[in-house]
Amino acid sequence: MMRHAIPESGPLKAFVTVTVHAPDEIELKVDGRLYAAGPITRSAVPGMLKAISDELRTHLDVVVTETDGSQASFEVLCQAPSRFAPPASPLPEITEPLPMLFSVETDGFVEGEDIEVAVILRASSADGRGHGRTVVDRRELPPGARGVILLGAVSGTLHIERL
Repeated sequence: MMRHAIPESGPLKAFVTVTVHAPDEIELKVDGRLYAAGPITRSAVPGMLKAISDELRTHLDVVVTETDGSQASFEVLCQAPSRFAPPASPLPEITEPLPMLFSVETDGFVEGEDIEVAVILRASSADGRGHGRTVVDRRELPPGARGVILLGAVSGTLHIERL
């Protein structure tokens, strides 16, 4: 009688959604959590699915949603290593978390215009005269930060304070 080993960690199956927003704009989620998004080509998706399956040591239920709303589903089976295969070389230890990238896009800029990128740390309110102020601890800023932006959510008032 042959027995199949149950994965040491993780669920028996993981649920993966692949959403195609544009030909080279794809989003992958694993069990509802964002795994990758942005400029991903279709040809890269099978390798990513295999990497997810290998990393989790589990089978994947995959649902692909196309730009027109049509869906296809399939399963990716986790390939257990053969007991006759030579031992795998140890993987290098990753000391830093891997980046979780996503893309932010919009129209309306002047051709060739420099575009600043900002991350919202917190919100503040203007006083009764419309004066806005916030205090930022420099330790909160990522390395290479170039400035702080105050943006009025209603008025659209924009102030950039260069560091």
